[in-house]
Amino acid sequence: MIPKESMKKYILAGITILTLVEAYFYYRALKDYIGVYQASIFIPLLLQPILYNKLFMSDEKLTLRSWKVSPLIAVSLLLPVLIWYTIPDYTYEEGKALVEASMDESVDFPEQEYENRTIPAMGRKKGILHSNRIYYYTAEVDGTKSYHVVDPITGEVQELEEDFFRRE
Repeated sequence: MIPKESMKKYILAGITILTLVEAYFYYRALKDYIGVYQASIFIPLLLQPILYNKLFMSDEKLTLRSWKVSPLIAVSLLLPVLIWYTIPDYTYEEGKALVEASMDESVDFPEQEYENRTIPAMGRKKGILHSNRIYYYTAEVDGTKSYHVVDPITGEVQELEEDFFRRE
C-alpha cells in the first residue's frame, strides 16, 4: 500500500529535495559539459514531485507493485544512477588544462562563443547520453594561434592544422 498521510509528506519532501539536487546537476551538466552530454535526460527527473503528488492525491488504492507506481520508482532510482555512470570524465574547463599541459607553456585562451566551444566528432562512437561532439579551443602563445580538440571522455588532445570555423 501507498504510505499513510504523514509518511506521504516526508516522501514528497524527500522527492522535492532530490529534485532540487537533480536540477542543480542539470544546470552543471549544461554549463560544464557544454553540449557533449545529453542533459535533456534530467527533464523527467524534474517532474518527479508533480507525478508523486498526483499519485498520492488520487483516491485509487495503489501498492508499490502497481503499474502506476513501479515505473515511477524505477525512473526515480535508475536515471540518477545512469547519469552518474555516464557523465564525461572531463569538463570544458578541464579540457583547457589538458591543452595547456600538452603545450608545455603558458597559454591564453581567447573567449569563444558558446556554440563554438564544441565541434562534431568524426569517427567517434556515440556513447549513451553523450552527443557526438568534442571540445574545441583556440589557444594563443605569444600572438600565435593554434587550434585544439579534446575528447571529453578520454581526455585525448589533438592539435588541428587550421581553425575549424575559418571564414573564407
